[in-house]
Amino acid sequence: MNQPGDVQRVTAGFGGEQYFRGYFGRLNYKFMDRYMIGASYRYDGSSIFTEDFRWGNFLALSAGWVVSDEPFLVNNEVINFLKFRGSFGQTGNSAINPQATATTYAQWGRYGDTGAGDLLSTIANTAVTWETTDAYDVGADFELFEGRISGTVSYYVQDVRDMLFQVPIPQSSGIFNSNPTIWDNVGDMQNRGWEVELNTVNIDRGNFQWRMGINFATNENQVTRLAGEDAEIVNVNNNGLVTREGDQVGFFRLARYAGIHPEGGYELIEEMDLELFAETGERVATGNLIPATRANLSTHLFDNTDRGSLPTFFGGFNNSFTYKNFSLSALISFSGGNYIYDVARENSVYVNSAKPYREEIVGNYWQNPGDDAEFPALSWNQRYDVINEDGTIEENVRFDPQRSGHAHDKYLQKGDFIRMRALSFFYNLPRGVADSLRMQNIRLGFTVNNLFTITGYEGYDPEVVNLGDGLGGSSNWKHPRRFAWYNANRERTTGLEDNGGRFIVCSDAFLEAAGWQNPDGTESADAANDLRYQQLFIRVPAGEDPRGQFSTTRDYVWNDKYYRAGDRETNLPVLRLADIVLLRAFLRADSGDNGGARADLNMVRNRAGTECVLQFRTNVFHPRLFWVDLTVSAYEPYS
Repeated sequence: MNQPGDVQRVTAGFGGEQYFRGYFGRLNYKFMDRYMIGASYRYDGSSIFTEDFRWGNFLALSAGWVVSDEPFLVNNEVINFLKFRGSFGQTGNSAINPQATATTYAQWGRYGDTGAGDLLSTIANTAVTWETTDAYDVGADFELFEGRISGTVSYYVQDVRDMLFQVPIPQSSGIFNSNPTIWDNVGDMQNRGWEVELNTVNIDRGNFQWRMGINFATNENQVTRLAGEDAEIVNVNNNGLVTREGDQVGFFRLARYAGIHPEGGYELIEEMDLELFAETGERVATGNLIPATRANLSTHLFDNTDRGSLPTFFGGFNNSFTYKNFSLSALISFSGGNYIYDVARENSVYVNSAKPYREEIVGNYWQNPGDDAEFPALSWNQRYDVINEDGTIEENVRFDPQRSGHAHDKYLQKGDFIRMRALSFFYNLPRGVADSLRMQNIRLGFTVNNLFTITGYEGYDPEVVNLGDGLGGSSNWKHPRRFAWYNANRERTTGLEDNGGRFIVCSDAFLEAAGWQNPDGTESADAANDLRYQQLFIRVPAGEDPRGQFSTTRDYVWNDKYYRAGDRETNLPVLRLADIVLLRAFLRADSGDNGGARADLNMVRNRAGTECVLQFRTNVFHPRLFWVDLTVSAYEPYS
């Protein structure tokens, strides 16, 4: 333990190692090339869990029947391929804090003082164990009219057992944290829905071809079991997100906004019958309107079980056109059925500090008695004189400018959107040009990402999911991305800087692969003499650059927001190994090191088993509309 005056901190930091061990077996059998069965078994262990709960058993079974190979369908003019399939598979999830099974302490000092002791930081749960998903899937794959139409149809059910959840616990537990939580297996959940994919060749004549593809999926979510007497988990700091047995994960519990008081200029909400709620647990409105004070916002709350944070349908639509050496493709994606609480808009319309505010409040806030306004009167720190029913006035009542998790539904909006994900145009130069340059192919073109979005959501980006602290995030998270190198219409990342002032994420792994950093994190001798590193890379120590802070605890992520305190992280992936090596190949080729570039290309080619593309990319960027990539691709033969 540290003593007053000690200069060496022996209790600081988190350490340790994580280990995973698994045993795996698989069996596949095919009879007459049309009857197939398969089975696999995994026995996995994780050092994150304690010894009694460390190991998990995971089984998978599958079966398939190629109906089109049966004698009664062979040589059918319409059905060229038809397969029925079914599967059952179990997977395990151990993605929790490595310290979840350990009680930890933190040294504490205020405003520069040295801490004289330690405080309880986390409480151990030694009984937490694997989360298991039982996935059932039945479907069919088909191909019709000599491949002109093909696709799949599937129905799936996913039963999640022993769901891992970061459960809020009372501050009376003694944990030094404003929102103490503990990891636990809290219940079971089910997802079910349909997945449909259809691909068509609409035109294939001479030099012209038009292909089209569409995919569509639905998802219905329900919590089937939740531990605890109340059988619900409430994330009050995430705008009233509630997870409750019998309902979907993450529905909203909010006050009902009822406009602006015409005489007082403050916000109103609907009153809930608190006596009935205390007796029966029902949340019923009385028909009266009450001021949206801090106290009222925390008690007069209504469940919106039909308005959840998870999309219920999503999909995409793709068209590609090819004419001789020209190609044009357009990808549109869509999603909907979910609701988003627009935190950014809410925080920029209530005057409580010196910060930018939305232009829409100008001329639309309450100013005089009788005004029919959209926004309340401008009052510093949201304090108002409340007019009681008997006409008396209660002065200087604090409403809730920061909301502190107590919110009304004025800023709850549908998250449906349709987005032009990508529009690409390319031209393949004649083969003779590529041969003369000793290249296999030269392709010129451009790609426009996020060209437009059609949505009723008024926030920055409708492609977010808010599940609360317990499900991995305290704010609106991006939908999962397939590719790591991605910059949406309003995203900004930090790391490798180009001449336009934009940034590309890079990590210690990238720096070491490029030869610019030693394994201990220091700059290599090559980096000091390499103009590519000196001109392109900027090293940002934690907390020194308002554009972004490098996370010292996770070398693979960068913080894309600036905070006065704390070490927030994006948890977004950075560059894949192929991206790292390809970028190094480009840098080597640009500096004249053709041998090194060729070695990098061969490394990627050999790992992928395919020919590799070396791309030069430049771009035109509009921060609110789109990102345009101009791409020149060169395919080299094997060396």
